[in-house]
Amino acid sequence: MRLFMTLFLLVGFYNTIWGETFEFKAYGSTQKQAKENALLELANFLSVKVESNFTSYADNKGAKESAQTLKVSSNLPLGGARVSVIKSGEDFEAIASLEPSFALHFYESTLVSLKNQIALLAVKLPQQKGEAKEQTLELLYPLVIEFDKYHAIYKLLGGATPIVSAITAAEISLQLLALGDEVDTIAMAIKRLTSDLKLQSVYITPITPDASHIPTPFSSLFLDKMTGVLHPVVHQNEAKMILGGRYHVDSNGMQITLILTDALNGKTLDTRSVKLLPKGYQAYAYQSVDSEFDRAMASGVAVDATFHASLMTNKGNNNLLFKAGDEIKVGVKLNKPGYFYIVAHVKNPKDTMSYLLPIYETARGNDRFIRYVPANEVNREISLGEFTVEPPYGIESLQMIASTAPITQLPSTYERDGYTLLKEGNIASALSNTRALKIKSNTKSLSAEATLSYLTVNK
Repeated sequence: MRLFMTLFLLVGFYNTIWGETFEFKAYGSTQKQAKENALLELANFLSVKVESNFTSYADNKGAKESAQTLKVSSNLPLGGARVSVIKSGEDFEAIASLEPSFALHFYESTLVSLKNQIALLAVKLPQQKGEAKEQTLELLYPLVIEFDKYHAIYKLLGGATPIVSAITAAEISLQLLALGDEVDTIAMAIKRLTSDLKLQSVYITPITPDASHIPTPFSSLFLDKMTGVLHPVVHQNEAKMILGGRYHVDSNGMQITLILTDALNGKTLDTRSVKLLPKGYQAYAYQSVDSEFDRAMASGVAVDATFHASLMTNKGNNNLLFKAGDEIKVGVKLNKPGYFYIVAHVKNPKDTMSYLLPIYETARGNDRFIRYVPANEVNREISLGEFTVEPPYGIESLQMIASTAPITQLPSTYERDGYTLLKEGNIASALSNTRALKIKSNTKSLSAEATLSYLTVNK
């Protein structure tokens, strides 16, 4: 059993959420923990909302580059968010709220400020060469990524004023590559990328290939080597910074981009890029594990602030990669009393299948798979248990379907080798059928979905 939430952040054209006020409640053993948990809930909602409203970026290289860099960010900037904390029994209860009409002013003024900072630096580039040009590009990169983050939320909130950056992340990448910063080993790439990088309590996530939500075996190798050099914290909730990234491969080599963000507010602190020549990576499996699987899990997930569900692990919910022997804790959360079931989708060298995840092994019929969340468990993480990573290794996703009304219909299934398998012949059709059932629910009830994807590898 394994996992990872598909929070793929994209920029493009959005249906706005203008006029809605969002409130997200969370609990913690301290005021600080409760506040951070509530803000994380809000950030995760906005992240998935951005993706669910995205239409097309394929024809615009600049937008595509922004999408690929945004998706490795831990969260989005929460300008204008307000948090209140009260004592609730033995715990603290926090409510994070965001009112679009109030927040828009913050996002617009921040975008204008970033636009001006970018313009002052970008105007220097035509006259610069060599090291001076490289320094300017390195200063521009985090500003442009930060601009893209704020612009994504600004458009989502209904921002209508055109605010355009003088240079895109794609243009910066191309100009950095043109300067010829090339290395031929992974060790040299890490040395170049992390030289003089100012880190404090950093948590490292695997780098992923462009246009993918799921790490690769190369991601695992790179993570191991980065860990050996930087000695990060083990648990993400202990981190002050998060270091992640992505890579793009063409006939000339692999461009690796690292992005350092503030773990609490999602602010981009630094970015680094380097080109790794083919001899440095060709011996490893670096291509996206399964793009069709990846796209199917990432598409079609709608999210609503009124009723929402989430899946998480003890290693977070982004860019997850697990190794043989790792223990994985799986948790779920609903913001209202309701019911849920989970479908697991698996693809590895041994098998490809979709099956209902049993929640109560000793129950009978559909009761094995459906869990009720009462009022006293709302907005609190509910543990589904601990699992150990074992072969066969590959990619797997969990798809959680929730409803405020009792769930009376599950996908059509049959039994095989101890699994309750969905009758659909492939993962894409299984996903579509499960999502279609959600639409058929009682019109007076609310429904929600969350997905979590991950890669498992041998040590």
